[in-house]
Amino acid sequence: MAEERDLCAYLYVLGVPGGPHKIGYSYRPEARVKAMAREGHQGVFLAGQWPVGARIVQAAERYVHWILRDRHLKNEWFNVTRDEAEDAVRQAMTPEVLNSLDRYDMIPPLTQPDKGLKYGEYVRTKFPAGTRSRIVAALNPGEQQADMFREAVEAELRRREKAR
Repeated sequence: MAEERDLCAYLYVLGVPGGPHKIGYSYRPEARVKAMAREGHQGVFLAGQWPVGARIVQAAERYVHWILRDRHLKNEWFNVTRDEAEDAVRQAMTPEVLNSLDRYDMIPPLTQPDKGLKYGEYVRTKFPAGTRSRIVAALNPGEQQADMFREAVEAELRRREKAR
């Protein structure tokens, strides 16, 4: 059997009549619609699906969520039209974005809105290839990347202040 990372995954947009829309990923979007119907979501339909490599589908989903962050309702649901949801997916599917895996990892999931973004600032950056694995290797157990970055920046600012 093929390993999960070798399978084709899909970004999908699900909707309900009159909105809102859910943007997520699945290896079988049609099965996801059926599962939601069983869970009591009435009238859910598959508005669109786009094939994405399984290795990057979570990062692509996170990028779409980030694009629509101002319209976020709850979990993967957004107060957007079908066209707005599809436009956000198309933005994430551009070669520039799909080839920038390190960039995806710097976008926090919407389930962590208060971890440095609510009263902080988002800094978009791109690291050289291999940097992501070095960052992960340097993390202490349970440490978040953003916490490590903040600590490193503060330490560097203190070092520079002493050098003056």
